Amino acid sequence: MAKLLEAKVSGLAGRPGNVHIVFHRDLNVFWGMNGSGKTSFLKILHSALTGNPSSIARVPFRSAEITFEHNGKSVTRTVRKAARQSDLTSDEQEFWAFMEEEKVSEEEKRAFLAEVSRKLQWKTTPDPRHDRAFPHGYLPISRMTDLAHAGYRHGVPPRESTGLLNETIIDEEFARQTTALWRDYSNAALIRIRQVQEQGLAEVLSAVLSGERSRPRSRAVIPSEIAYELVTSFFEGQRIAPQLASPGKFVENYERNPLLQDVVTRISEIQHLINVAQAPQQRLIEMFAALFPRNKRLILDPRQGLGVRIGDERIPLESLSSGEKQIVRLLLECLAARSNAILIDEPELSLHVDWQNKLVSFMHLINPDAQLILATHSPEVMANVDNHKVFEL
Repeated sequence: MAKLLEAKVSGLAGRPGNVHIVFHRDLNVFWGMNGSGKTSFLKILHSALTGNPSSIARVPFRSAEITFEHNGKSVTRTVRKAARQSDLTSDEQEFWAFMEEEKVSEEEKRAFLAEVSRKLQWKTTPDPRHDRAFPHGYLPISRMTDLAHAGYRHGVPPRESTGLLNETIIDEEFARQTTALWRDYSNAALIRIRQVQEQGLAEVLSAVLSGERSRPRSRAVIPSEIAYELVTSFFEGQRIAPQLASPGKFVENYERNPLLQDVVTRISEIQHLINVAQAPQQRLIEMFAALFPRNKRLILDPRQGLGVRIGDERIPLESLSSGEKQIVRLLLECLAARSNAILIDEPELSLHVDWQNKLVSFMHLINPDAQLILATHSPEVMANVDNHKVFEL
């Protein structure tokens, strides 16, 4: 888990003072006019989390100190740009003095400062061994066209891209990245579900083989009229066909057998945990059903993958409209962020105002554990956000 705690940035977007933000753990919305530094601020945060300063060499600021939490431990990264002579190291100061003696032009001095700034390095405290990328989501405004920003969800830098892009390549890359997002998330969810199943079934078998009840349950005994249906539906979900007694015989045995009652209670608990693991996917399906036209639906299936249907016909994922692509990408990225921070620049891109108004609540609903950090121009995105979670830059 990586969540931002605090940021101190001096000279952001050329302003004389400092920007000091203490982040909320759930939602932070940055609002401001064009040129106020919103995009630059997100780039600095992203750069700090990755430890890669190359993306901020041309960002206008003087220094930054970013503190975030990773697995309960606080990590701080600092960086300083050589925006003026006083920012130089001692060796660089000596070279500056040499340039003064040689009477080089102001343009050459500025070029020297620019070159020094391109050699930025984040310094990590308290442990320099933490010089690595930390998991988070990052969606710049170029998210649909910039193939180099495929995501830092696992703390791994994305692949670089080269060459010119055309519309077909962009559409294909959207489909590839979105499908990969869903595959990564659904595979992780299936692993969690399988772990729940294995642990639960191990306890059930242990109780049956030992002939003794397992630890006391806080839940009441499952009513007999529900127990048989619960057991059969559970095993059907696991693709197991046990030889059960008839419903009448099962109920008769269940009502006089405390061990069987205990087993059914445990099966009920296992099913509850499975439902919890599957709940985000179900919420996502319901959201897309509410957003998309009635004849169009998004297919989210752990085994069949991600797809789109119009009526009975399956169509390519890249055939979605620009707004539909944006909402699919935003919500899937939010889902995949797990308990980490996700930085999104202008989440309102291509979205109808109704979708903008619902976006924050949908993102919270789909993943209440993520830390949302949004930079926006849209009043609709901020409409239902508490004032103390909106920061004006």
